[in-house]
Amino acid sequence: MGRFEAGITGLDDAFEAAARDARPPDDPALGPALVEALRAAGNYIPVLDEAAYAEAFVRLYLEFIAEKSQSSRTTVRHERSTTMKVEILGPGCARCRATEENVRKALAELKLEAEVVHVTDVIEFAKRGVMLTPGVLIDGAVRSSGRVPTVEEIKRWLQPAPAPR
Repeated sequence: MGRFEAGITGLDDAFEAAARDARPPDDPALGPALVEALRAAGNYIPVLDEAAYAEAFVRLYLEFIAEKSQSSRTTVRHERSTTMKVEILGPGCARCRATEENVRKALAELKLEAEVVHVTDVIEFAKRGVMLTPGVLIDGAVRSSGRVPTVEEIKRWLQPAPAPR
């Protein structure tokens, strides 16, 4: 059998629309919505294979968001501020609030100051590599995703690394 390539008409447009609508990649309705949008753009998607297409489109959507975030990053380096930045990524649910509370408790127990920011934009979640919420980033590094970390765990993340000998 020979190999062939097939294209999907309107794929980038469907992904742009989903991103504009702040559709999170873990939204169970995203795959079917992409299938319908791409059918509306004139693509043939067999009804029996809808689930497989939906799964593939969601994977491609994740790649699309990752590429988009890479291209929007600048190469300008800024001097690192002395203030630590802790970001909690999530829509503001009870688990997100519990995560923020644990972060603040850990900071207080360690007597550390930090800028604590709650990010609710789903596009930003994907740009930062957090597909499950709540997420915790410390100075831009993902430390946790998809669960509420304990105060003790957060305290370990906040401790400065030991100086090399």
